[in-house]
Amino acid sequence: MHNNKITKALFLGASLLAATTSFSTLAATVPAGTKLAKVQELVKGNGTEVASIDLKKQRACQNQTLLEIFSKA
Repeated sequence: MHNNKITKALFLGASLLAATTSFSTLAATVPAGTKLAKVQELVKGNGTEVASIDLKKQRACQNQTLLEIFSKA
């Protein structure tokens, strides 16, 4: 029973250490003097999601981007 408490304490300590050290990897390295925008936005996608990534099944207009990227001219 005493070993179980020690194991739990060690596991909790290791988990907290891993969680706190991983937060530093989320930030980007920005060179000094770089001007950043006041609002940082990420725009994902180009409209509606495509119905299929299979080029032979592409029929709708929103899938035209995939056709242009992946089909041979």
